[in-house]
Amino acid sequence: MASQSVITAVVHELLKRESFSTYVDLAETVKDRCAKLRLPYDAGRVNDAIRVVERTRPCVTQQPVAYPRRRERDAVRPVSKADATRILAGLGIRL
Repeated sequence: MASQSVITAVVHELLKRESFSTYVDLAETVKDRCAKLRLPYDAGRVNDAIRVVERTRPCVTQQPVAYPRRRERDAVRPVSKADATRILAGLGIRL
């Protein structure tokens, strides 16, 4: 298995040449580069190497998107009995 410092060096070199918008893109590119260099690796070592590099420089260019929480008033309201009957009748179903 390649030492942690070698995989960390691969991460540094990749970040010098390109930018990544997600951690997944970076991790997959590191794995690909390790495979091309015939360096044995596993997902844990790649993630650890990325964490080591993150201490000194940003690894991704885009921050994760924070989606707004769904508010109760935005929730779908129950269908009334009259509306349900009308929908079922439109589908040809009779109760």
